[in-house]
Amino acid sequence: MEFVLDCSVACSFLLGDEADNYAEKVLNLLQKKKAIAPSIFLFEVANVFRTSINQKRCSKSQATSLLECLNALPITIYQYKTPRQMHGVLDAALDYNLSAYDASYLLLSKYYSIPLATLDGQLMKAAEKESLYLNF
Repeated sequence: MEFVLDCSVACSFLLGDEADNYAEKVLNLLQKKKAIAPSIFLFEVANVFRTSINQKRCSKSQATSLLECLNALPITIYQYKTPRQMHGVLDAALDYNLSAYDASYLLLSKYYSIPLATLDGQLMKAAEKESLYLNF
């Protein structure tokens, strides 16, 4: 794995109305390198699409197509397997004032010693503090 991919970045490059220069750079990087994301990533992406459909920002068929595009990218999904692993997630959440969801991205980045790509301000600060933020 080359870097950890956060939902905020993926949804930015997938949804045209959330386009961002950083996200475009990450998408270009995915043409050369592999990413990893915790399993919560899939639920977060689905939730963003649900919200986008409800807000009429995209249709269900567009969201389905975008999910297929996401599926084609070199992203490995990491599954936290034991309750014991949640100790680290809880510690990171408390140490950096993150949701447990966001802490799972940071912990994965720390575990593999690879950078984290995110547009989330609080998660970005935590990754920067750990010298793990993916910078261009």
